[in-house]
Amino acid sequence: MCTDTTVSGEEGIGGGARLQRMLRDLLADSDACDAVQIKAYRCLMACSDGCVVAFAQPGKMQYLLGRLPASEGKARELVEFAEQYAASPSGIVPNHQWPGTLGFHFLGRLPPLEPSPDVDWAQQLESCDL
Repeated sequence: MCTDTTVSGEEGIGGGARLQRMLRDLLADSDACDAVQIKAYRCLMACSDGCVVAFAQPGKMQYLLGRLPASEGKARELVEFAEQYAASPSGIVPNHQWPGTLGFHFLGRLPPLEPSPDVDWAQQLESCDL
């Protein structure tokens, strides 16, 4: 998660930092709290698309989301996606299952550097509705 304080700043607290606080609070009450770890980075080099959040786990597809408002509603959608992502062996969450309007915020998807050998990647990507 990008926490740079120069974009959408409010009293020295950037939008990313506000969104991070909301996510931490919501994750504390989530089923995904043990599977999801929030790591703050000062910059994810997507300033024109801030707030920015990345989802990554070893062996799984990786996602980059941006243009995220620092709002509780969007934070709830991110937590719901985090739960879906954590539950998926490949990290692929079909687009018709994305919560709310989160689909408008995807900037990119990257394949894992070392794909999990437990996943049939050909089947996963063929059945992926993107």
